[in-house]
Amino acid sequence: MIFVQCTTSAFIRALASSGVPPKTSRIILTDGGIYDNLGLGCLWPDRSPDVSLNVIPVDTIICCSAGFGLRQDAPGQFLFARMCSAFSAVFDRAQNAAMHRLHEAQRTGQIKNFLFPYLGQQDRQLPNPPADLVRREEAHAYPTNFDAMPEEWIERLSRRGEQLTLCLVRAYMPHLINEQSRAEGTRHAH
Repeated sequence: MIFVQCTTSAFIRALASSGVPPKTSRIILTDGGIYDNLGLGCLWPDRSPDVSLNVIPVDTIICCSAGFGLRQDAPGQFLFARMCSAFSAVFDRAQNAAMHRLHEAQRTGQIKNFLFPYLGQQDRQLPNPPADLVRREEAHAYPTNFDAMPEEWIERLSRRGEQLTLCLVRAYMPHLINEQSRAEGTRHAH
């Protein structure tokens, strides 16, 4: 079973057209919350059906994050800024623990594979990115808040997430993509 955590409709459309065989694979989409922002809590391999609902085996996890890697915020001088920094530090620790848990689950054989594309990935480290890649610098400045998002930003962030994920799947899990999708990826690379 493949577990994909994502929030954008563009990525869902891309995944649906990526060639994952519908008869041999099941795809579950979920979204994170406040503490478990990555949305991984509902499918950890060690969950017990005695105390949890919908416990199913998962062998591949693709966890897409709108995060941008390590924070580079300037230290705050006033109480509110310091409180925000303290919350961010706790939040980052929780995400780091989830990342560590993904690595451990793969190392111990609880899952076969996982990918972790995130919007802040360095473009120069991507394997065979598409020619029309939405660059990190074009997408990283969007604020995290509850304001309505303009269509332009929805498209930009969704497209980057889609491109990063498909780029990494093609490089590290090509068995998840059919021949047609691989041919399309080759066209994008040239």
